[in-house]
Amino acid sequence: MYTIWANNTGGSTNVSLNITILEPSANIVYDPTNLVLTRGEAMEPAIPEVDGGAIENWSIYPDLPDGLVFENGTIYGTPTVNMTIANYLIYGNNSGGSSVVGLSITILEPAPTITYQTDYLVLTRGETMPSALQAIFGGGAVASFTVTPELPDGLNFTNGTIFGTPTVNSTLVQYNITALNNGGSDYFLLNITILEPVAILDAESTYFELIRSVDYMNLTLNNTGGMAATWEIEPFLPDGLIFDNGTITGTPTVNASLASYTIWANNTGGSDSIIINIKILEPVANISYRRTDFTVVNGQGSLYISPDILGGNPETWEFEPELPSGLTFSNGLISGVPTENLTTTTYTVWANNSGGTSFATINLTVDQPFFVVRYPTTILVLNVSENMPVTAPLYYFDEDDKPVWKIEPSLPEGLVFDNGTIFGVPTTPQPLTMYNITVRGELVPFTIAVMIEILAVENEMVIEDQRNASQVNAPPPETIFPEPEEKNIAYWLCPLLLIIFLWLTAMLYNAKNRNDDVEIEAGPEVEAKED
Repeated sequence: MYTIWANNTGGSTNVSLNITILEPSANIVYDPTNLVLTRGEAMEPAIPEVDGGAIENWSIYPDLPDGLVFENGTIYGTPTVNMTIANYLIYGNNSGGSSVVGLSITILEPAPTITYQTDYLVLTRGETMPSALQAIFGGGAVASFTVTPELPDGLNFTNGTIFGTPTVNSTLVQYNITALNNGGSDYFLLNITILEPVAILDAESTYFELIRSVDYMNLTLNNTGGMAATWEIEPFLPDGLIFDNGTITGTPTVNASLASYTIWANNTGGSDSIIINIKILEPVANISYRRTDFTVVNGQGSLYISPDILGGNPETWEFEPELPSGLTFSNGLISGVPTENLTTTTYTVWANNSGGTSFATINLTVDQPFFVVRYPTTILVLNVSENMPVTAPLYYFDEDDKPVWKIEPSLPEGLVFDNGTIFGVPTTPQPLTMYNITVRGELVPFTIAVMIEILAVENEMVIEDQRNASQVNAPPPETIFPEPEEKNIAYWLCPLLLIIFLWLTAMLYNAKNRNDDVEIEAGPEVEAKED
């Protein structure tokens, strides 16, 4: 209190006066006035700028969230709770009064972090994922997720976890998975490929035996797996067969031994294969002969019997039984001139190839030609130095050429063989020996056996007289003459009736041949004509 006196001559007077001097009001400024904080993260202290008077005390309304401290106008600390925006009034007081300033605070959730154990996922259509793909989080709690673009059908996304069974194929696609909250966001790029399931091939049959130009092949493979994107086959199919998208169709135009063909079905999931075995046979060769009965004469008739062939080409030929001498068999053709007789015989001819066997039969008869060859006697017993009677053969041939004669072995010395006739005077004895006389002409050879024995010359026996004198003078005994011994002679038997009979038979045979139609034409390689 102050006392003020006023003095003059008249006296003094005073008055009491109280004086108070106040502090100027403070001017408080925060920059910024909107604080955005993150839970769990220490904030940068908010220190006010104060102008004017000194502030004696500070206050704030309402109370700060947990973790934040207000001291002498400064806000600092680490918020421990989230908080949406809130307004706070801060008072700076002194004797001059109070100053107030407004401040807003927002406490955000920490920004999330997201990652996965892999950034590349390979799945198969129709197959459930072996295990769900779960996200690994960090930072604050995620408030929401976004996935761009959308996951393929069949895959699900829940709270960062991917699971499910894809129902569509997908080439490599990159997906952006974002985790968000009020504190921020984080993203992860995940690559996903969805493959087609591997094809599973099967066939009702894997072995096919076809006949060239006859059988039609129609094979469609069964696929119980994924769809095939491409097909392959190795080696190439035979001509006439076509492979297209798992099917083999067509009629083969070439033969083929058994071969294995590998077929692959390929897609993004992999490949599967199957082996198909195909054998293409030659069509059965159907053979026939225009005639089935053939008759020829031994040594005269020429055969040329050729088969008709329908269907495939024969690879090998067989026939049974053996043909008579003079005939040959080659690729179904029977040809030649028979040189031996044959009663009617059925021959079977087989034509074989990979497609099977066919056969045809013919009946063949080779008749004896008409001719006569004989000797009046076939056993000759001669004496040395004996002039043997001429031994000529009796023969008839149904031909114009003269026959050719031959004898084996050679006759003994002194005997001559000329055109079938044996004559001469033997000079050397020999035991009974067989000679083969062969005659040939247009006909087949004909052989006759003749036996010849040559005896030694008989010598007269000289007996020395052994009698004594008395015996010499005695009258001779009665002479007994032995029966004369019959000499060995050659026999010639040629009955006139036999000669006449043979001559008549030959004439009749010739007449018949002139009147009858000729079944088999004579001459080389002339085919048998039909009646």
